[in-house]
Amino acid sequence: MKLYFGNTVTTVTTIMILVLLGFIGESIANRTNINYWGRRSLFLLAYGLTICCFAAARDGLDKTIQNTIDGS
Repeated sequence: MKLYFGNTVTTVTTIMILVLLGFIGESIANRTNINYWGRRSLFLLAYGLTICCFAAARDGLDKTIQNTIDGS
């Protein structure tokens, strides 16, 4: 559970993933009534990228890349 709720970044990332899954589920459930699929797709793309950035920060990817570049 520490991975999901260990600190602020992990908690926010977990909540954002749950919201994303809810958004996808709502889109599937109401697919016959949705008129603007392009807007939904663009929102999904931007929101997914934001989640990806939070997950990279959670996992310490920036430190790994910095160590690979200059060994610090």
